[in-house]
Amino acid sequence: MKFGRTAVLAGIVIAIALAGCRGHPQFKAPPKTPQPLSYVQTTPYATVRLTLAPSVGALPGLRFKLYQDGVRELTNFVVQAQGDHLHLAQKGISDPPYKRFIDWTVTAATPRLAGAEQTWFDDTGGVHPNHGAKGLIWDTLGDIQIPRTDLFKSDVDPALLDQTLCNAVKVARARRMGPQAAAVLGASWPCPKWAETELTLAPSTIKGKIGGLTFLFDPYVLGAYADGGYAVTVPVSAFHFWLSPTWASEFAGDPAPPPPAPLAPKR
Repeated sequence: MKFGRTAVLAGIVIAIALAGCRGHPQFKAPPKTPQPLSYVQTTPYATVRLTLAPSVGALPGLRFKLYQDGVRELTNFVVQAQGDHLHLAQKGISDPPYKRFIDWTVTAATPRLAGAEQTWFDDTGGVHPNHGAKGLIWDTLGDIQIPRTDLFKSDVDPALLDQTLCNAVKVARARRMGPQAAAVLGASWPCPKWAETELTLAPSTIKGKIGGLTFLFDPYVLGAYADGGYAVTVPVSAFHFWLSPTWASEFAGDPAPPPPAPLAPKR
């Protein structure tokens, strides 16, 4: 009987220890069944597609989340498309099938952090299709998405972050639209807020480090639809002082320049 009680107590201790590990940032949950890297569905009402880049596939937890979330979103979109088309059909109106495409890729990664970017395309029969981008930050050791606020000290002044982003946006607009574009930003489109803008991690000139944060703006946010979307990178040097000690060592160097555009095929 004593041995039985000892075994039970030992089992309880092990269970408690495992439960404690789950709260540790470096504890990895048991591996999930790998999800596919793509999903496609075509109906008379909509065509939808999800594509995960191989860089996403290399991070099992991120791959699992993005596939599950993407399929759920696209399934709901197909249901909505069917309802819209049947409603229009009752009025004698015929509408082309809707389209929604979602693509995810890893933008930058260290052994502890990864940034991912989603680009999306949406056509529901309006004047023109819509497109844009979203981002997230992934803790690769904890295998969990983390909020942007985790990157910074708790006492950082949001106004400082907002001003840093605003300055970077003005430079990006002036580079694309001309010097007068920065002045138009304040008059027609207010400066974006750091906490309300989609973002991801930017690769660094130093291998294995993060060189900055890239903020993603859909068309209409910083200008007219014809202006297109923006990806504005703020270098780590502009905010390193405000980084949380937990993550500061993951950031260093300068943002790496984008890869050269592929050459057009010869005709």
